[in-house]
Amino acid sequence: AGGTTTIAAANVTLQGSNSAHGGFAQIGFAGAGATGAVTVATSGDVTLAAGTAGCVASCIGAPFAQIGHGGFQTIGSESGAITVTAGGDVTLTAAGAPNAYAQIGHGGAFANAFASLGAAAVFADNGAIDVTGNVVTLAAGSGSGAYAQIGHGGLDASFGAHAGSLTYSGDIAVMATGALSLVGGGSDAYAQIGNGGAYSDRVAAATIADTGAITVAGTMVALAAGVGADAYAQIGNGGFEAASSSFAASSTFSGDISVTATGTLTLTGAGSNSYAQIGNGGDATNLDALLTGGAITDSGNLIVLIGTSTSSGALFMRGDAFAQIGNGGWTDNDGAVGASGMSASGAITVTINGALGSASLNGGDTGAFAYAQIGNGDAGHASVGDASGDILITVASPIALNSGTAGLAWIGNATGQGVVSGVTSLHDTPPPSPSPSPSPPSPPVLSDAQAAAQMALLTGNTSSSSADTTGLTTAPTGPTNEPASSASGAAPSSTTVGPLEAMTNTQSSPDAGVGNGAAHEGEDLSSGIFSSLAGEPGVPRNGRWSTRCTNTNTFVCEMLPEPRPTDTPQSVQPIELTYSNWGNEAYWQ
Repeated sequence: AGGTTTIAAANVTLQGSNSAHGGFAQIGFAGAGATGAVTVATSGDVTLAAGTAGCVASCIGAPFAQIGHGGFQTIGSESGAITVTAGGDVTLTAAGAPNAYAQIGHGGAFANAFASLGAAAVFADNGAIDVTGNVVTLAAGSGSGAYAQIGHGGLDASFGAHAGSLTYSGDIAVMATGALSLVGGGSDAYAQIGNGGAYSDRVAAATIADTGAITVAGTMVALAAGVGADAYAQIGNGGFEAASSSFAASSTFSGDISVTATGTLTLTGAGSNSYAQIGNGGDATNLDALLTGGAITDSGNLIVLIGTSTSSGALFMRGDAFAQIGNGGWTDNDGAVGASGMSASGAITVTINGALGSASLNGGDTGAFAYAQIGNGDAGHASVGDASGDILITVASPIALNSGTAGLAWIGNATGQGVVSGVTSLHDTPPPSPSPSPSPPSPPVLSDAQAAAQMALLTGNTSSSSADTTGLTTAPTGPTNEPASSASGAAPSSTTVGPLEAMTNTQSSPDAGVGNGAAHEGEDLSSGIFSSLAGEPGVPRNGRWSTRCTNTNTFVCEMLPEPRPTDTPQSVQPIELTYSNWGNEAYWQ
């Protein structure tokens, strides 16, 4: 099947059945192998609402609502751009029945599940997705597997499939002139903007790839995980246990991600494995995967912009389970074998505008992985693979780092096993644009007498009384480490206190460690910064740096080398300490 599908109306509503078991509503070709663009344009609202009449007994079906080709348990490849433009709101609401999902994208729940397409077969759901509206809402339901997604794939898509390659790809743009929210629901009922989905490609045998750039914008952007198990909220490709237990030639979750919130951005984790994340990968992706020599990759540059030049922005993150801005995730790649390499990488830029711009990272109090992190990898130190990428955060106010009883507040890349690299930087104002370098001054023209005097100065032979030293300057005879001083002889003072200095004065949690006033020797803010950022990123050291600070508020510290075994991970802190950290860390068992 194929062809262009175009719908233009005042309002469009797709309602899954509330009476006929498994009755669904769909714009797009139902079934396998469909191609063609799908366009929906309204002056009012676009609403996708799953039904409550789930299947019972021998019934096969689901009361889903979908814009895109494919559908529940279909087999085959689908393609074509999907464009949804609403003058009003765009709402995707799942329901209380099992698999009562709402989706804008090709595929669907259990699409291509257990399909045997052959080792040479290429399966792909692809095409750009553009969604525009006022308020945009993705709300998962209370039913098991009742997810809400903008992206190709779906719950258990390609589960157990055998093919040469399994791909869900295409750039995604979701632009809201009002608020944008993703809310998880019951068990396996997730909310996601991205390709893939929970358990997608699990136990599959193929080259696996969920890829595509993602652009999201709204006045307020909120990711809130649900109370059910695995009810995550994510902006990124992948999903909970995507490609887990797979037999993959290689596994890739990648694509640049841009998120803009003109007001606030919030990420809140919830129940077991119910995380909130902006980044590719997810909780337990590639868990126990058996690869045949290819690489596992979670990658993409992340840009997060909060607030405007006239309105201060605010970032709030809370674990229970984890909340993360970064690629990777808790137990990412754990138990995977046979890969040529495993990594979570990409530059991360977080800019919070306004004189009152603020950021708060809060570890949770429940679960074993309730961390809040800006960085790639896994601040729970349970993932496997290298974690890399520079991190730049710009915010006017001090960042609040508050660890919970079950999770850390963490800024920096981290991993359980692997190499950690990258530079973490903080600015209290946006870094200035580089200006052209001035032309160097022309060298002075010396007379013969001055040239002779210059040679005498260089050789130390200044006994000649005829040397003309007019206009010549001699350098100090040896190196100096003295600080610059003012005309009065006192060291110059600064009246501006930046966020790094302020963090040492404002953090009070006794459990937060670095940046939060912990009393452990070497774990104050300055020590954390120097110990985590010293050295050349990505290069194993023969030793590490310890820090002895004479005044933490002014960052006057002496760096002392300590002998360590070769290939010691960078900045490994004592394992008995519980703390939040600034920088890049690795914890090796």
